[in-house]
Amino acid sequence: MTARFQELDADGTCPANCDDDEGVLLDPKMGDLWTLPRPTAPGVEIGCMPIDSRRSVFTIREGAIPLTGEMLPTVVVRSTGREERNIRIRWARGLVVDDGAALDCQTVGEAMATYLPADSVLTLDGRSGAAWADLPDGRRVDATPVMVGRAGGPWRPPVMTCGAPYTLVVDAGQDTTATVEVTGVTGEV
Repeated sequence: MTARFQELDADGTCPANCDDDEGVLLDPKMGDLWTLPRPTAPGVEIGCMPIDSRRSVFTIREGAIPLTGEMLPTVVVRSTGREERNIRIRWARGLVVDDGAALDCQTVGEAMATYLPADSVLTLDGRSGAAWADLPDGRRVDATPVMVGRAGGPWRPPVMTCGAPYTLVVDAGQDTTATVEVTGVTGEV
């Protein structure tokens, strides 16, 4: 992995990364994006905090994934008439029945949406690794600044292999009304 930094302007200031930040989803409680280094998410510390949550568990049965090749799931989170925060999505290899160390050890992909505006749709595209939000006004914006992965890093889509069963575990606040769905599991050979 290589980190690349912009050179300072002649007056010693950082040049603007974007002319227009309206194309990026920002959490209004977290403030503006920082310039150098660009954070994974301004609310990254939220990803490490325990939340009083409601858990939903979904399984992909053994054999649904081919023995050779890879499958990369795409997950869609839909908010209703209110903003949502701290929706944690984890993919685990195998059928997870324990929510302690077993889940932590079996996790192959993790993402936490720290913020989603009301009446919006967040897409985590497994194939491209991109995250975007479709807003009620029809705009599609980059949702990377509000996504957090394992240990505060960037979110990564899971790579599912070997015909094994997998479990999708979704933790959200008790009052969350958003829905989470797998819109497709696409094969890569």
